[in-house]
Amino acid sequence: MTETKPAALVDKTLVAISDISIGHRYRAPEAPDDKDFRQLVDSINDIGLLQPVVLSLDYTLVAGLRRIRAAETLGFDMIEATFATDANDLASKLRAELDENTCRKPFKPTEAAALRKAIRAAMPPPNKGGRPKADKQTGGNLPPVSEQPKPKRQRKSRDVAADGTGYSGRTLDKVDEVSEIADDPMQPDAVREVAEQALEQIDDSGNVDASYQAVKAKEAEVNSPEPPAPASEPTLKDLVNGIVRDINSTTADVRKYAKACADLRGNASFGGMQLAAIQGAASGLGVALGDLRQQIA
Repeated sequence: MTETKPAALVDKTLVAISDISIGHRYRAPEAPDDKDFRQLVDSINDIGLLQPVVLSLDYTLVAGLRRIRAAETLGFDMIEATFATDANDLASKLRAELDENTCRKPFKPTEAAALRKAIRAAMPPPNKGGRPKADKQTGGNLPPVSEQPKPKRQRKSRDVAADGTGYSGRTLDKVDEVSEIADDPMQPDAVREVAEQALEQIDDSGNVDASYQAVKAKEAEVNSPEPPAPASEPTLKDLVNGIVRDINSTTADVRKYAKACADLRGNASFGGMQLAAIQGAASGLGVALGDLRQQIA
């Protein structure tokens, strides 16, 4: 079986490092004393550059940034390169950077999430697909729907773009969410601070879920409504003011009732049982007022 190469490569040649356009890269710059980087520098110094860097036809770097940095560390002005003639579109270049790094040194989760985002933005819109329509010329001589092959379920773009990063689409979704919380000025400072710390922990440990859960827990804690404050016990002043307020209200009501009864006496139908009912209620009020006078005497 013949191996299919992802890009046609022009024969390698020496190019000036200063002529190479680096552009935006999704891996954070490595420290000069990084162990893996030092191994690469030592290897190039001992046996030379075995794998040329890859450039597009306009001298934009497609793959090999770490090799360029190592060559610069060794004081090289020139570097061996090949040119990819069909990797000029953005998605292909991003894929090339992904392949370059996962074959050598894995991406950190935040680097992989940033690269996936760019790949996803560069991907063509998904093909909606669907069942085949009836052929008008043949009268629609297609097998029954139940016998037609079911179209393959399309993978989500988040998962397709995550291929080769070393992380699942769902894992990188969590990284994206933590990053968005850290950058969201509408989030409380306490939540953003935890999210910023979580991004560092994600890259240091590679444990995305634990850091994600810590951020979500802090977000729920800070944004949850505060429980109502317990009702305080009424003071003596409150009790006295309440009694006075209720007595004044009752006094006003009694005066209103007295006026109403005076108006009813002019009604020929008023008397008997209606009058007795009011008299009974007034008597009860009189007893209550007597108890009140006794308590405050």
